[in-house]
This record gives sequence, structure tokens and C-alpha cells, in this order.
Amino acid sequence: MTRKPAKPKRTRRGRPSADVPPAIDRIRNAALMLFSRQGYEGTSIAGIATLAGVAKPLIHYHFSSKEELWYSVIDEASGALLKELEAFRTAAIGLPPEQVIAMLAATSVQFAFRFFYIVSIIDDEARSTGPRSDYLLNVLQKPSLVSAGAVVDILNGILRNGKTRIPAEHLVPAFMGAATFPFVNQRAMMSTFGVDVRDEAYARQHTAFLANILRSLFME
Repeated sequence: MTRKPAKPKRTRRGRPSADVPPAIDRIRNAALMLFSRQGYEGTSIAGIATLAGVAKPLIHYHFSSKEELWYSVIDEASGALLKELEAFRTAAIGLPPEQVIAMLAATSVQFAFRFFYIVSIIDDEARSTGPRSDYLLNVLQKPSLVSAGAVVDILNGILRNGKTRIPAEHLVPAFMGAATFPFVNQRAMMSTFGVDVRDEAYARQHTAFLANILRSLFME
């Protein structure tokens, strides 16, 4: 694994900031949004500062470079996502088939609904090779696929009516693609189908659709 840059500097001690959210969180959120929309090369510290509503020197105080900020953003987002994936995998063990399917559909859509920025970054970096692409592969993509494969093993354990085992290497990309596509391609979805994929109602409908697909594969 490519070694990542040093961690961001700690803020100085003293009176806590009255900002809500704190400036460093606004910086990370703005960076995540711009990295996903414009790519690493197309994103500037100036642009991040403008979107975050902070001065450029404040970003340089917390992060020595754009690269260090990128790694910080990826670490924070991937840590939250992987924690939830593992929690879901653990919770799914021993549950009735219908509950596992309902949980998987709901969790997958919520991941895509909340973390579509990180999915866009992965798509962008996957087109090239280099330290950032390697880092994403090792700290996020492979661990995510391993967790997803473990869930497929659980589903294969509840197969009914003599159905053939479904290979994880086919189901995982197909299902993850179906879960994330509408949210990563928001503009195209809204322009083509006239639906607001940012609406929770759409997320609930998409969850029900994916659950029906899983039922047809594993239970019916």
C-alpha cells in the first residue's frame, strides 16, 4: 500500500470554535464535494476555501497540501462507510432471509444516498494508476468488496427451491452498481426521468425495487 501523507495538524488549544460545524469539517466536506465533481486535478485550494467559507491560510494551517487534504477526506469517509458495512454484516448473521434482504437493500441505498461523493471519487481515480488510486483500492475498495462478499455468502446460505449459488464476483458489482447509479448520476436521472433522486421518497422506492430483485434471486 502506498504510504499516505502525515495526518493533519491538530488545532491549537484554547477556546473552542463557535463555528457549527467546525471549520475543519466544512473544509473536508467542501473538499469531498469538489474532488467528486471536478476530480483531483480540477480542484484547487482556492475553490475549497470558497465553498467552505474559510480563508485559504486556514486550510494550509490544517493541511500542508491538497494531497494531504485528499487523504484526510478519504480516511474520514471510508472509515465511516466501512464501519457501517461491518456493523451490517455482523447484524445480518442469523437473521431470517426476508430481514437480511430488506436490510441489504435499505443499507445499500442509504450508503449510496449518503456517500455518493466518495463513489464519484473512486470512479474518477479508477481511470488512472498512481498512489491515490492504489490507496483507494487498499483502504476502501477491497475491504468493501470483502464485506459485500461475506453478505452474499449469507444470502447463498438461505437459497430456496434448489437455486444455484450466485457468485459474489457477479452479484456484488451488479447490485452495488444498481444501488449507486441513480445517486452518482443525479443530473442525468433528473433530466431524463424527471425524478428527484435527492428525495428520501425516491430512496425508499429504490430500496423496495432492489429488495424485490434480491427476493427473486434468492427466495422465489
